[in-house]
Amino acid sequence: RQVDLASDGTIYATGTVFGKRAMLRAAGAKGGFIAIPYTADVLQAVSSSTVYIGGFNQGKATVSRSFNGGQAWSNADVSAFVSTVAGIHMFDTQIGVVIGNPVSGKMGLARTTNGGAAWAAIAGTPVATTGESIVNGSTGAHGDAMWFGTSTGRVFFSLNKGQSWSQGSTGLGSVTIQSIAF
Repeated sequence: RQVDLASDGTIYATGTVFGKRAMLRAAGAKGGFIAIPYTADVLQAVSSSTVYIGGFNQGKATVSRSFNGGQAWSNADVSAFVSTVAGIHMFDTQIGVVIGNPVSGKMGLARTTNGGAAWAAIAGTPVATTGESIVNGSTGAHGDAMWFGTSTGRVFFSLNKGQSWSQGSTGLGSVTIQSIAF
């Protein structure tokens, strides 16, 4: 389902192997399949030891982190901020953003400043339009900046590691943004 390359060259991929939820971790000549706690909708590979996944765990939007290459996981319930997890980006070892579908009429956004142990609402989170959603993979990041697109063609961006968000335009009208990449 998801594939990501960590900065040290370790590749991670999630999916189903022999009917079981699993993650492939490959670093150099070493690799193997590891069980994961739930089906991962998104994946953020950081290093050979650090990886984040997001999806539904026991019916709640969840971000999980592992600091030992997926051998053990700690889960954070983010359902107060996102109804689904459509993207995760860690800017450094402590600061990250989770993006997902709207909750209570606002875009699904939350930020961590402690490596994903806890997530908090972002002040000034943009208001969602009726029926607006975010497609998995319609997020992108570069440096301190991050973007995401919506099903109504709107694009939102942050230039300060997710502390504040503004709306941009693609000029394409009402289209569903499927992917953003840099």
